[in-house]
Amino acid sequence: MSDHRPIFLSGGAPGQYRSKFRFETWWLKVGDFKAAVVSSCSFSVDGVSGVERMAIKLKRLKHFLKGWCQEAKLQREAHKTAIAHDIAVLDALEDSGLMGEEECDSRIRLKVAMQLILGQEEEEWRLRSRAVWLKE
Repeated sequence: MSDHRPIFLSGGAPGQYRSKFRFETWWLKVGDFKAAVVSSCSFSVDGVSGVERMAIKLKRLKHFLKGWCQEAKLQREAHKTAIAHDIAVLDALEDSGLMGEEECDSRIRLKVAMQLILGQEEEEWRLRSRAVWLKE
């Protein structure tokens, strides 16, 4: 005879997980972030108290920033793809021996821009992995 009793845990219905809102530091490095936040918060809100108005504004800002973040990531990916394509074209010019000084300078600028984008992505993943490690 055992005194062990199984415990059944329920985490809710599967597929209903809502992701938490997290502020990403790379947003501050995007040029239009501050203006977008100011414009998002500039609308008047009806509410009984200042706390209610602030809560409504924060919910609106959260919703706005989620969409803004997705758009910023898409733009960053498109920019990265365009830079990679331009670098490939300039590499082909170099291989054929037709690359001039202007193209060489352009290639260097493109590679620096690509390194900046990759550095931002690496920092984003590093911070995300640290957050996962802290949760465990």
